Amino acid sequence: MNDNKIILGSNFPAEVFATKTDAGIKIQGQRKWFWGYKINSGIHADGAFIQWDFENGRLELVADRYGIMPFYYYFDGSDLGFSSSVQNLVERYSASDIDYQALSVFLRLGNYIGDSTAFCNIKRVRPFSRYAFDKNGLNIEESKINVQICQLDRDSAIKHYATIFQNSMDRFAQVAEKNVVVPLSGGKDSRHILLSLLKAGCRPNFCITVDDISRKYEQEVLVAQNICALSGLKHVEIIQNMSCYDAEIKKNELTGYSTFDHGLFVTLRDYLDTQNLDFIFDGLAGDVLSQSSFLNNTNTDYFISKNYDALANEILGSEGYYPDMLSSSLYAKVSREVAMITLIDEFKKYSEYPNPVGQFYFWNRTRRSISLNPILVLGHKKHVFFPYLDASVYDFLISLPVEYVLDKSFHTMAISYAFPNFNHILYSSISREKKIPFMYVFQNVIKNLFLVFKNQKFDHAIKYNFILLRSLKALLLKSYYSVYFYIMKVNIYVLKLLEISNKNKM
Repeated sequence: MNDNKIILGSNFPAEVFATKTDAGIKIQGQRKWFWGYKINSGIHADGAFIQWDFENGRLELVADRYGIMPFYYYFDGSDLGFSSSVQNLVERYSASDIDYQALSVFLRLGNYIGDSTAFCNIKRVRPFSRYAFDKNGLNIEESKINVQICQLDRDSAIKHYATIFQNSMDRFAQVAEKNVVVPLSGGKDSRHILLSLLKAGCRPNFCITVDDISRKYEQEVLVAQNICALSGLKHVEIIQNMSCYDAEIKKNELTGYSTFDHGLFVTLRDYLDTQNLDFIFDGLAGDVLSQSSFLNNTNTDYFISKNYDALANEILGSEGYYPDMLSSSLYAKVSREVAMITLIDEFKKYSEYPNPVGQFYFWNRTRRSISLNPILVLGHKKHVFFPYLDASVYDFLISLPVEYVLDKSFHTMAISYAFPNFNHILYSSISREKKIPFMYVFQNVIKNLFLVFKNQKFDHAIKYNFILLRSLKALLLKSYYSVYFYIMKVNIYVLKLLEISNKNKM
C-alpha cells in the first residue's frame, strides 16, 4: 500500500436504516457505503469520509477524525437511521419536535453547536466516532485528537506551514489530474490552494468566483481575476441574481436547516452542475486555524481565565431585533439565558487548547456550518478535497501558540514566503455597500410578506406587525435593506421550520 495515498469513495451520500427485532437487525438502504476520501497517512481516520458496513447482524459506521461530512442519525432504542438529510430522518420517523435549546444558540450564531440540530431526536454524527448497532443495542465510541505544542519559533513555523501545505497539495494533485475547479475568493485560503496546486503541476479547468448583487466585498472578483491572469488560468464570474428569498429557501432545504450561511452560492451550484467536473478544492478551515477573524485578545483572555459568562456574552453579541420580532412565548423558549447555558457547556471542551477560540469555532462553525457549502451545496456528485484538513496540516496548525496567530498575519506571511511573485496582488476587504436596484428589494419584500400572511397560524412565533413595518422601511430606505435581509432570513427560517414540524405531527 502506497504511503500518503488518497483513496476515493463515492462522490455522493447514501442512507441506511436499521431496526432491532427479535430475529436480529434488519436493514433498509445501502448495506455498505463509503462517501468521501481517506488519506493513507498512517494517522487514524485521516481524510473526510463516512463509511459503514452491515455484516453478520451488525451495522458499523465510522466518521473521519473531524466528523466533517454532514451526516445525521435518529435512534429511539430499536430504530436507527443514518442520512445526510435531516428532513428525510424527520419524515421517516416523525421526529419533528423542535429543540428550542439548540435553536436559542442557532438564532444568535447562525449555526448549531455540538451534535445538536433543529430537532430534538436528530443528531449530527460525532467526530472521530464509531457507531455499532447489533442485537445488544447501539454503542458509540469516540476518539480525541492529541495536541502537542509547537516548539518552532514563529518565523520557522511560518516556513514550515508553507512546506507541509505544499506537501499536502502535491498529494492531492496526484489524484485530481483533470476536470478540476477551484472556487477562488479574494481571500487567503483559496489563493494558497490554487498557487500550491499549480506548483504541484495540476492546472484547474477554471477558477470561479460568485458575486452577489448585495455583497459588500466589491474587490472579490477583481482580486480573483488578477490571480488567474497572472497564472494564465480561465476565470468565470457567476452573478447571484436569484432573489435572496428564493436562495434562502433553496439553501435551507439543501443544508437541512442547519445554517444561516450559503444562500449566496445556490446559483453557483446550478452552474457547476452544468460543467464536466470531478474535483473541487475547498479552503475549509484555513482561516479559522491560522488567521481567524473571530480571534482577538478579549475572547482569548476570557477562555484562558475560564470566564465563561463574559465569553458567552461577547460571542452572542447584542439581542438585536429578537425581543421585538419574536413572540413572547417563542422568545422565552429561545432566551439568551438558555443560549448562554448551552454555550458555556460547549466552551469547557476547548479551554485547554493552545488556541481555544480557534478550536471552538472550528468544531462549531467550520464543521457545523461552513462545511455544508462545499459538501451539500456545491459538491453535488463531485469529490471535494479539503487540504487544510490533511492531518499533518491540521495537527500543526492547532499546535501553534495563540500569540503566533493573534495579529492575523500568520497565513498571509506563509503565502508571501511561498509565492513572492503574487505579493503585489492585495487581498479583498470590505468596502462600501453596493447600490441595490429597487425592484430587487421589492421582489424580496413581497415574497417575504406573502410567507408571513400564508403562515398566520404561526402567529405565536413571529410578530407580523414587526415584519410589516420593517418591510415598508426596506422599500423606503435603500440603506436599510442589508438589515432587512437578515430579518428576512430569520423569518423564513423560523416559519419554514415550524411548517416542517407541524406537517410531520399531523
